Amino acid sequence: MAIFIYGGNEEIFWRGTLLKAFLGRFPIILSAILIGILWGFWYLPLYFISKMERGIGFIPFLFSTIMVSIILTVLRLKGSIFQSMLLHGLLNAGFMHLVIINPIIISIAQIIVLILAIIYSKDINIGESKSKTWDRFADIYDKFLSKERPAYEELSKLITMNDSQLKTLELCAGTGILTEYIADSFNDYEASDYSNEMLINLKEKFKDKDLKYSIIDCTNIDRPDNSYDLIIMANAIHILPDPEAALNEVKRILKPDGIFIVATFLRENTLKQNVQTAMMRIMGIETVNSWSYIAYQNYFIKNGWHILKTKKAPAGFPIGYVELILSSMIR
Repeated sequence: MAIFIYGGNEEIFWRGTLLKAFLGRFPIILSAILIGILWGFWYLPLYFISKMERGIGFIPFLFSTIMVSIILTVLRLKGSIFQSMLLHGLLNAGFMHLVIINPIIISIAQIIVLILAIIYSKDINIGESKSKTWDRFADIYDKFLSKERPAYEELSKLITMNDSQLKTLELCAGTGILTEYIADSFNDYEASDYSNEMLINLKEKFKDKDLKYSIIDCTNIDRPDNSYDLIIMANAIHILPDPEAALNEVKRILKPDGIFIVATFLRENTLKQNVQTAMMRIMGIETVNSWSYIAYQNYFIKNGWHILKTKKAPAGFPIGYVELILSSMIR
Protein backbone atom coordinates (compact mmCIF):
# COMPACT_ATOMS: atom_id res chain seq x y z
CA MET A 1 0.00 0.00 0.00
CA ALA A 2 2.84 2.41 0.88
CA ILE A 3 4.39 1.81 -2.54
CA PHE A 4 1.33 2.33 -4.74
CA ILE A 5 -0.89 4.71 -2.75
CA TYR A 6 1.80 7.01 -1.35
CA GLY A 7 4.03 7.38 -4.41
CA GLY A 8 6.68 4.76 -3.84
CA ASN A 9 6.27 3.66 -7.45
CA GLU A 10 7.95 6.94 -8.47
CA GLU A 11 11.24 5.25 -7.58
CA ILE A 12 11.12 3.27 -10.82
CA PHE A 13 11.99 6.56 -12.53
CA TRP A 14 13.93 8.52 -9.89
CA ARG A 15 16.22 5.82 -8.51
CA GLY A 16 15.74 3.50 -11.48
CA THR A 17 16.02 5.06 -14.93
CA LEU A 18 17.35 8.52 -13.96
CA LEU A 19 19.89 7.31 -11.39
CA LYS A 20 21.33 4.85 -13.89
CA ALA A 21 21.77 7.66 -16.42
CA PHE A 22 23.36 10.03 -13.89
CA LEU A 23 25.82 7.47 -12.51
CA GLY A 24 27.36 7.29 -15.97
CA ARG A 25 28.33 10.96 -15.60
CA PHE A 26 28.55 11.88 -11.92
CA PRO A 27 29.63 10.33 -8.59
CA ILE A 28 27.02 8.78 -6.32
CA ILE A 29 26.29 11.62 -3.89
CA LEU A 30 26.28 14.31 -6.58
CA SER A 31 23.88 12.15 -8.66
CA ALA A 32 21.60 11.88 -5.64
CA ILE A 33 21.70 15.65 -5.04
CA LEU A 34 20.82 16.44 -8.67
CA ILE A 35 17.95 13.96 -8.63
CA GLY A 36 16.75 15.49 -5.35
CA ILE A 37 16.67 18.95 -6.95
CA LEU A 38 14.71 17.68 -9.96
CA TRP A 39 12.43 15.74 -7.65
CA GLY A 40 11.69 18.86 -5.61
CA PHE A 41 10.94 20.99 -8.64
CA TRP A 42 8.68 18.24 -9.96
CA TYR A 43 6.34 19.16 -7.10
CA LEU A 44 6.65 22.94 -7.56
CA PRO A 45 3.37 23.26 -9.55
CA LEU A 46 1.48 21.92 -6.53
CA TYR A 47 2.45 25.08 -4.63
CA PHE A 48 0.46 27.06 -7.18
CA ILE A 49 -2.38 24.56 -7.59
CA SER A 50 -3.05 23.47 -4.01
CA LYS A 51 -0.48 25.53 -2.09
CA MET A 52 0.71 22.14 -0.77
CA GLU A 53 -1.16 22.87 2.51
CA ARG A 54 1.43 20.93 4.46
CA GLY A 55 2.81 23.69 6.59
CA ILE A 56 6.14 23.80 4.77
CA GLY A 57 7.55 26.29 2.28
CA PHE A 58 9.08 25.25 -1.03
CA ILE A 59 12.72 25.90 -0.06
CA PRO A 60 12.55 23.69 3.08
CA PHE A 61 10.67 21.13 0.99
CA LEU A 62 13.41 21.21 -1.69
CA PHE A 63 16.09 20.75 0.97
CA SER A 64 14.09 17.79 2.27
CA THR A 65 13.85 16.14 -1.15
CA ILE A 66 17.62 16.46 -1.60
CA MET A 67 18.33 14.81 1.76
CA VAL A 68 15.78 12.06 1.17
CA SER A 69 17.14 11.53 -2.34
CA ILE A 70 20.59 10.80 -0.92
CA ILE A 71 19.10 8.36 1.59
CA LEU A 72 17.02 6.57 -1.08
CA THR A 73 19.95 6.47 -3.51
CA VAL A 74 22.19 4.78 -0.97
CA LEU A 75 19.41 2.34 -0.09
CA ARG A 76 18.85 1.59 -3.78
CA LEU A 77 22.54 0.91 -4.44
CA LYS A 78 23.08 -1.08 -1.26
CA GLY A 79 19.77 -2.92 -1.47
CA SER A 80 17.14 -2.98 -4.20
CA ILE A 81 14.68 -0.74 -6.03
CA PHE A 82 11.87 -2.38 -4.01
CA GLN A 83 13.45 -1.20 -0.74
CA SER A 84 13.72 2.39 -1.96
CA MET A 85 10.12 2.23 -3.25
CA LEU A 86 8.92 1.02 0.15
CA LEU A 87 10.81 3.69 2.11
CA HIS A 88 9.66 6.40 -0.33
CA GLY A 89 6.04 5.41 0.23
CA LEU A 90 6.42 5.21 4.00
CA LEU A 91 8.09 8.63 4.14
CA ASN A 92 5.28 10.16 2.08
CA ALA A 93 2.69 8.56 4.33
CA GLY A 94 4.41 9.95 7.40
CA PHE A 95 4.77 13.37 5.80
CA MET A 96 1.06 13.50 4.95
CA HIS A 97 -0.34 12.21 8.22
CA LEU A 98 2.19 13.19 10.86
CA VAL A 99 2.63 16.88 10.11
CA ILE A 100 1.78 17.67 13.72
CA ILE A 101 5.31 16.55 14.64
CA ASN A 102 7.63 19.47 15.28
CA PRO A 103 9.33 20.21 11.90
CA ILE A 104 12.62 20.87 13.72
CA ILE A 105 12.58 17.33 15.08
CA ILE A 106 11.83 15.97 11.61
CA SER A 107 14.71 17.98 10.13
CA ILE A 108 17.16 16.79 12.78
CA ALA A 109 16.12 13.19 12.16
CA GLN A 110 16.58 13.63 8.41
CA ILE A 111 20.05 15.12 8.88
CA ILE A 112 21.12 12.25 11.15
CA VAL A 113 19.88 9.66 8.65
CA LEU A 114 21.52 11.64 5.82
CA ILE A 115 24.93 11.56 7.55
CA LEU A 116 24.58 7.84 8.15
CA ALA A 117 23.63 7.32 4.50
CA ILE A 118 26.68 9.21 3.24
CA ILE A 119 28.95 7.19 5.52
CA TYR A 120 27.19 4.01 4.42
CA SER A 121 27.75 4.94 0.75
CA LYS A 122 31.55 4.85 1.16
CA ASP A 123 31.89 1.20 0.16
CA ILE A 124 29.46 1.31 -2.76
CA ASN A 125 31.18 0.31 -5.99
CA ILE A 126 29.26 1.19 -9.14
CA GLY A 127 32.02 0.03 -11.43
CA GLU A 128 33.32 3.43 -12.47
CA SER A 129 37.05 3.41 -13.15
CA LYS A 130 39.27 5.97 -11.46
CA SER A 131 40.42 7.13 -14.87
CA LYS A 132 36.82 8.02 -15.74
CA THR A 133 36.46 9.89 -12.44
CA TRP A 134 39.46 12.07 -13.28
CA ASP A 135 38.39 12.46 -16.91
CA ARG A 136 35.40 14.44 -15.63
CA PHE A 137 37.64 16.94 -13.84
CA ALA A 138 40.26 17.42 -16.54
CA ASP A 139 38.82 20.69 -17.86
CA ILE A 140 38.43 22.31 -14.43
CA TYR A 141 41.44 20.80 -12.64
CA ASP A 142 43.69 23.82 -13.19
CA LYS A 143 41.07 26.17 -11.76
CA PHE A 144 40.51 23.80 -8.83
CA LEU A 145 44.22 23.98 -7.91
CA SER A 146 44.86 27.57 -8.99
CA LYS A 147 45.30 28.79 -5.41
CA GLU A 148 47.96 26.13 -4.80
CA ARG A 149 50.24 27.28 -7.63
CA PRO A 150 52.51 29.41 -5.42
CA ALA A 151 53.08 26.39 -3.18
CA TYR A 152 54.06 24.18 -6.10
CA GLU A 153 56.27 26.86 -7.57
CA GLU A 154 58.05 27.01 -4.21
CA LEU A 155 58.36 23.22 -4.06
CA SER A 156 59.75 23.10 -7.58
CA LYS A 157 62.72 25.14 -6.36
CA LEU A 158 63.65 22.22 -4.11
CA ILE A 159 64.15 20.01 -7.16
CA THR A 160 67.71 21.14 -7.74
CA MET A 161 69.11 18.33 -9.87
CA ASN A 162 72.25 19.58 -11.60
CA ASP A 163 72.21 16.91 -14.31
CA SER A 164 69.84 17.72 -17.19
CA GLN A 165 70.55 14.27 -18.66
CA LEU A 166 68.62 12.47 -15.94
CA LYS A 167 65.96 10.28 -17.49
CA THR A 168 62.83 11.52 -15.72
CA LEU A 169 59.29 10.17 -15.35
CA GLU A 170 56.47 12.16 -13.78
CA LEU A 171 53.62 9.97 -12.56
CA CYS A 172 50.08 11.31 -12.04
CA ALA A 173 51.02 14.58 -13.72
CA GLY A 174 47.41 15.64 -14.11
CA THR A 175 47.29 18.81 -16.18
CA GLY A 176 50.86 19.73 -15.28
CA ILE A 177 50.71 21.96 -12.21
CA LEU A 178 54.24 20.83 -11.30
CA THR A 179 55.37 19.93 -14.82
CA GLU A 180 55.39 23.54 -15.96
CA TYR A 181 58.00 24.48 -13.37
CA ILE A 182 60.45 21.60 -13.78
CA ALA A 183 60.15 19.96 -17.22
CA ASP A 184 62.55 22.43 -18.89
CA SER A 185 65.32 21.35 -16.52
CA PHE A 186 65.60 17.89 -18.12
CA ASN A 187 66.32 16.77 -21.67
CA ASP A 188 64.48 13.47 -21.32
CA TYR A 189 61.18 14.14 -19.54
CA GLU A 190 58.14 11.90 -19.71
CA ALA A 191 54.85 13.17 -18.25
CA SER A 192 52.18 10.57 -17.56
CA ASP A 193 48.73 10.20 -16.06
CA TYR A 194 46.08 7.52 -15.64
CA SER A 195 43.38 9.75 -17.15
CA ASN A 196 43.30 10.18 -20.91
CA GLU A 197 41.48 13.53 -20.64
CA MET A 198 44.08 14.85 -18.20
CA LEU A 199 46.79 13.83 -20.65
CA ILE A 200 45.00 15.58 -23.54
CA ASN A 201 44.92 18.81 -21.52
CA LEU A 202 48.56 18.31 -20.54
CA LYS A 203 49.63 17.89 -24.18
CA GLU A 204 47.72 20.97 -25.25
CA LYS A 205 49.26 23.08 -22.49
CA PHE A 206 52.83 22.02 -23.32
CA LYS A 207 52.51 21.51 -27.07
CA ASP A 208 55.54 23.74 -27.66
CA LYS A 209 57.75 21.69 -25.32
CA ASP A 210 59.74 18.62 -26.28
CA LEU A 211 58.14 16.21 -23.80
CA LYS A 212 57.02 12.61 -23.93
CA TYR A 213 53.46 11.74 -22.88
CA SER A 214 52.08 8.40 -21.68
CA ILE A 215 49.00 6.91 -20.06
CA ILE A 216 50.35 5.05 -17.02
CA ASP A 217 48.73 3.42 -14.02
CA CYS A 218 51.23 4.12 -11.24
CA THR A 219 50.37 0.81 -9.55
CA ASN A 220 51.11 -1.19 -12.70
CA ILE A 221 53.80 0.56 -14.73
CA ASP A 222 54.60 -0.93 -18.12
CA ARG A 223 58.29 -0.10 -18.09
CA PRO A 224 61.44 -2.24 -17.73
CA ASP A 225 63.33 -2.52 -14.44
CA ASN A 226 65.94 0.13 -13.64
CA SER A 227 64.70 2.54 -16.33
CA TYR A 228 64.71 5.99 -14.70
CA ASP A 229 67.12 8.23 -12.84
CA LEU A 230 64.37 10.40 -11.38
CA ILE A 231 60.68 9.74 -10.72
CA ILE A 232 58.28 12.44 -9.55
CA MET A 233 54.73 12.07 -8.22
CA ALA A 234 52.52 14.93 -7.04
CA ASN A 235 48.92 15.13 -5.79
CA ALA A 236 48.36 11.39 -5.94
CA ILE A 237 49.57 9.14 -3.16
CA HIS A 238 46.89 10.35 -0.71
CA ILE A 239 44.11 9.09 -3.03
CA LEU A 240 45.64 5.72 -3.95
CA PRO A 241 43.78 2.74 -2.44
CA ASP A 242 47.04 0.75 -2.52
CA PRO A 243 49.97 3.19 -2.26
CA GLU A 244 52.42 0.36 -1.50
CA ALA A 245 51.72 -1.07 -4.96
CA ALA A 246 52.82 2.24 -6.47
CA LEU A 247 55.92 2.39 -4.26
CA ASN A 248 56.89 -1.15 -5.27
CA GLU A 249 56.55 -0.26 -8.94
CA VAL A 250 58.68 2.84 -8.45
CA LYS A 251 61.35 0.75 -6.71
CA ARG A 252 61.32 -1.63 -9.66
CA ILE A 253 61.69 0.90 -12.48
CA LEU A 254 63.98 3.32 -10.60
CA LYS A 255 67.70 2.84 -11.05
CA PRO A 256 69.48 1.68 -7.85
CA ASP A 257 70.89 5.14 -7.20
CA GLY A 258 67.82 6.94 -8.55
CA ILE A 259 65.77 9.59 -6.75
CA PHE A 260 62.04 9.53 -6.03
CA ILE A 261 60.24 12.81 -5.28
CA VAL A 262 56.73 12.77 -3.79
CA ALA A 263 54.54 15.76 -2.97
CA THR A 264 50.99 15.38 -1.71
CA PHE A 265 48.35 17.00 0.45
CA LEU A 266 48.62 16.52 4.20
CA ARG A 267 45.89 16.11 6.76
CA GLU A 268 45.20 18.76 9.37
CA ASN A 269 42.06 18.11 11.37
CA THR A 270 40.55 21.58 10.98
CA LEU A 271 36.92 22.44 10.31
CA LYS A 272 37.81 24.11 7.00
CA GLN A 273 39.71 21.06 5.75
CA ASN A 274 36.99 18.67 6.92
CA VAL A 275 34.37 20.65 4.98
CA GLN A 276 36.58 20.77 1.88
CA THR A 277 37.22 17.04 2.13
CA ALA A 278 33.48 16.36 2.38
CA MET A 279 32.79 18.52 -0.69
CA MET A 280 35.52 16.75 -2.65
CA ARG A 281 34.00 13.42 -1.77
CA ILE A 282 30.63 14.58 -3.10
CA MET A 283 32.42 15.33 -6.37
CA GLY A 284 33.91 11.85 -6.37
CA ILE A 285 37.40 12.57 -5.03
CA GLU A 286 38.10 10.32 -2.07
CA THR A 287 41.03 10.92 0.27
CA VAL A 288 42.08 7.37 1.12
CA ASN A 289 45.30 8.10 3.01
CA SER A 290 45.53 10.91 5.55
CA TRP A 291 48.95 11.79 6.94
CA SER A 292 50.28 14.49 9.20
CA TYR A 293 53.67 15.86 8.18
CA ILE A 294 55.55 13.56 10.59
CA ALA A 295 53.44 10.51 9.73
CA TYR A 296 54.04 11.20 6.04
CA GLN A 297 57.81 11.05 6.49
CA ASN A 298 57.60 7.96 8.67
CA TYR A 299 55.46 6.21 6.07
CA PHE A 300 58.27 6.29 3.52
CA ILE A 301 60.92 5.32 6.04
CA LYS A 302 58.87 2.24 6.99
CA ASN A 303 58.56 1.33 3.32
CA GLY A 304 62.31 1.22 2.68
CA TRP A 305 63.15 4.78 1.70
CA HIS A 306 65.71 7.23 3.03
CA ILE A 307 64.76 10.92 3.11
CA LEU A 308 67.27 13.28 1.54
CA LYS A 309 65.17 16.42 1.73
CA THR A 310 61.75 17.33 3.11
CA LYS A 311 59.54 20.36 3.47
CA LYS A 312 56.00 21.29 4.43
CA ALA A 313 54.56 23.96 2.16
CA PRO A 314 51.61 26.07 3.34
CA ALA A 315 48.59 25.89 1.05
CA GLY A 316 44.81 25.43 1.21
CA PHE A 317 45.72 21.85 2.06
CA PRO A 318 49.33 21.82 3.36
CA ILE A 319 51.65 19.99 0.97
CA GLY A 320 54.30 17.54 2.14
CA TYR A 321 57.43 17.21 -0.02
CA VAL A 322 59.96 14.40 0.30
CA GLU A 323 63.03 13.60 -1.79
CA LEU A 324 63.94 9.94 -1.42
CA ILE A 325 66.47 7.26 -2.26
CA LEU A 326 66.27 3.59 -1.42
CA SER A 327 67.47 2.81 2.10
CA SER A 328 69.59 -0.01 0.66
CA MET A 329 71.81 2.65 -0.93
CA ILE A 330 72.77 4.04 2.49
CA ARG A 331 75.86 2.44 3.99
